Amino acid sequence: MKKAFISSVIRGYEEERQSVESAVKSLGLLPIMVEQSGAQPSSPRQACLQGVRQSDLFLAVLGERYGSQAASGRSVCEEEFDEAREMGLPIFVFIEDCKREQKQEAFKERITGYNEGYFVCFFDSADKLFRKVTESLSQYGSTTDVSITSAQALSEIQSCIRASSSVTSYDPSLAVVVIPSDQREAYLSPMELSTTEEKETLQQATLFGETALFSPRRGIDVVDAREHLEIRQLGLRNSVFAMLGFHPNGMLAFSSALGSEQTGMFSLFEHHVIDVQELRRTLTAFYCYASWFYQRLSANKRPIFNLYTAVALFNKKGRKLGEKPPSPPDSINISIGLEDQESPLMIPQQPLKIAYARLRNSADLSRELMHLIVRVHKATGMYYES
Repeated sequence: MKKAFISSVIRGYEEERQSVESAVKSLGLLPIMVEQSGAQPSSPRQACLQGVRQSDLFLAVLGERYGSQAASGRSVCEEEFDEAREMGLPIFVFIEDCKREQKQEAFKERITGYNEGYFVCFFDSADKLFRKVTESLSQYGSTTDVSITSAQALSEIQSCIRASSSVTSYDPSLAVVVIPSDQREAYLSPMELSTTEEKETLQQATLFGETALFSPRRGIDVVDAREHLEIRQLGLRNSVFAMLGFHPNGMLAFSSALGSEQTGMFSLFEHHVIDVQELRRTLTAFYCYASWFYQRLSANKRPIFNLYTAVALFNKKGRKLGEKPPSPPDSINISIGLEDQESPLMIPQQPLKIAYARLRNSADLSRELMHLIVRVHKATGMYYES
């Protein structure tokens, strides 16, 4: 059962909160109300924010009073709202038609802002609040089971990785995939992906700015596959060394060669070791592009709140992973007899489910995945230290 966190002042607002609770229950959702949580071995602030983190959607109900303020200077309700936004939860806002305290008015202006705010419903009685909540959540309540499971996401991701490995022949190489958890209907049609305007928009973002994935000095091929679109860039011998795929279900898949295979310049280090910094930069660039791409989808289609992602490393030559030294080494001590990696190394083994807000912070997400990749290589003796 989906959980709905109800955020508002409590004292003097009991009737309104009861109305919201009744409306949430009538839609088959489980209301989360801090006054009903009982004793816990944590501070009230921690309990409130943990309640938000464990919920599936967030209801903000603003009345006259701003409410108690935390050490941050923000009210409890505003801290809960910020936590919900950081988690990427669906947020529904209901505002009482009344005169508000100065800080509450400022919070109201922020939560309804044109660029980063939300469409809101106004109410002037507890009964009307019940109706507004019921109307606003009825569509959400009727589509609570459209999210794909981790196992289903893994199947989609593995299929995409297998397809990319047949095109990108370089070794070592990286594949990284993101797919929205909401799969009630296709996000894009093959027809939409075939338009010249759409192709040019997607292509430009791969070449310039923070979202750049390809070198602007090399040519790019845009390929209309059977049901999806691919943007490819060629390397040595006209082989594909980087490819970005767009799929109707919103899945975004990127694969790229790593190390000297991209440039053709021999490096003793890169001949034996995959550079940690290069891998992190490539991951960060992809997630930055993905954040831009899903922001476009959310604006043109429907909001994207949660996604699955996984990384795969192809390393058939058994290279180690490590930090590149400041100056090129004359020799590298590499253990012999290393087994080739016949299948790609998946990190994590089950797809990582992330809120869209985490995708927007591409550097932190890449850092988390790199931490997992390094742990695996150190545990298996495949990490290089000069």
